[in-house]
Amino acid sequence: MANMASVSYVIEGSKESLSAICQAICKAFNNKDKHWDEYAICINLGFSDKELEQFKLGGELLDSPSLGGNFIRFSTEERWGIQDFKEVLKHKFPDIKVYWIVEECGFGVYCTNDEEGKYFPERFWVDTCIDGDYNSEYFETKEQVYEWLNKLTLGRVKCEEDVTSFNADYENDGADENFIYVHEFDIDR
Repeated sequence: MANMASVSYVIEGSKESLSAICQAICKAFNNKDKHWDEYAICINLGFSDKELEQFKLGGELLDSPSLGGNFIRFSTEERWGIQDFKEVLKHKFPDIKVYWIVEECGFGVYCTNDEEGKYFPERFWVDTCIDGDYNSEYFETKEQVYEWLNKLTLGRVKCEEDVTSFNADYENDGADENFIYVHEFDIDR
């Protein structure tokens, strides 16, 4: 079975391009067939099977698109990390800008191309379990991460070295009850 990644997209572009993309997405979302949703969207946009052979398309829509002003927002689950869907769309609609963020927890992939944080300002995802209490949160800055962890651990964790020390204290005790993982999003330029 393929490892799945959560991918969120925001697409900016002309009214005509966004309308065509939104219609193709809605049609695929409402008419599930034997194909992956991203493949069906591309077929709905007029691509042939032959044209799509060169691309990796393996994503399922998680929600219907929301249209807001000059952008569309939607989420997918894609096989083996982010697929070629964004390239196919840009091939058909050269006027669009595709922003995305991908999380593939199983392989520790956290990445976005939204360098300025226009739509995806989060730069860190923190996952913790402290005495059986699980918490996770997104943050824009490292300072916010350690402020939150400081409160959560009652002053024990204030910096990266403290995270390492915290995890080391519980690593060999046989219990999986305590951990802190700080994941930083890479910027794909």
